[in-house]
Amino acid sequence: MILYLILVFLIGVSVGGYLSKKLAIKALKLENERHNLEKKNQFLEVLSKIKTGKSKFKTRVNDTVYIEVELENLGQIDVIYLMDKNDIALFKEAKCLNTSDSIQSEIITEIIANIYRIYNQKINDIVEILGFTFYREEFERTFRVKADDLKKVFDPVIESEVDQINIENQKKFDIDDILDKISATGIASLTIEERIFLDNYSNEKRN
Repeated sequence: MILYLILVFLIGVSVGGYLSKKLAIKALKLENERHNLEKKNQFLEVLSKIKTGKSKFKTRVNDTVYIEVELENLGQIDVIYLMDKNDIALFKEAKCLNTSDSIQSEIITEIIANIYRIYNQKINDIVEILGFTFYREEFERTFRVKADDLKKVFDPVIESEVDQINIENQKKFDIDDILDKISATGIASLTIEERIFLDNYSNEKRN
């Protein structure tokens, strides 16, 4: 009788352990499904907001585009579009909420297509400085400088050969003009370039 009770107890423990494990796996699966559904709904809400014009273009830095959207349960978030990877991620205050893994590619493709449909002009209104790409408006607002003015400093326009020859000729001086200038206003009135030219001219004459 005692052996029978022990056997029943052991079987009960084994069955109980097996059932507990099965229930835990089932609960985990249900939790994952719930999380994936919640995640999918977030991306669908993002798509809806962008489609209906309820989003705002923030900026672009290199190949990363930032779109601002307000979601019902999360409030204001950033939709990060990674142009080089054709991917989307959701951020709130620098914290990653969700990435597009496990989301149907059709949803991500449609989000990207609508970003381009609405914000293509802003995405491509850029300035490239020292190898970095910036959204022009944000760059000018942040640094308080016109991008075109700054670009001239880092990327000067190459003159044609004729222009270069003319510029070089303008830098050359006539010795008679310089001597006339000294006679009229004194040697102190010469520019640095004129003095260098005069010194070089004198040295050449001595040699």
